Amino acid sequence: NAPPVYSKDQTPSAFLAGEFIRWLGEQEKGAPWFAHISFISPHPPFIVPEPYNTMYDPAEGPAFKRAANWQAEAASHPYLAYDLALQKRTKFVPGMKGNVPDWSEENFRRIRAIYYGMISE
Repeated sequence: NAPPVYSKDQTPSAFLAGEFIRWLGEQEKGAPWFAHISFISPHPPFIVPEPYNTMYDPAEGPAFKRAANWQAEAASHPYLAYDLALQKRTKFVPGMKGNVPDWSEENFRRIRAIYYGMISE
């Protein structure tokens, strides 16, 4: 997966944190305040800039436990039965083609590594 065209200083997380810090600096000293910041990461799409996109090795971590096929996975829950057949890879990883049930172990490992990078951001 290609890295995004924006830097670590231009991510939604960086923007939200920066705006909160700016806002906090404008608050009257000693006055009570409340802030709720809802960070978007780590949620799809799974994309994050350097250094976070290479911070974790996809080969690390346990293997994923999957059913024999996507139909067996779908049978484990009614929502999965509905959703698995519809999910496109591009919803999770920009530029990926095909359906989610077709992902390989390597695909899941790459996503996990990016997900961990998103958490670290």
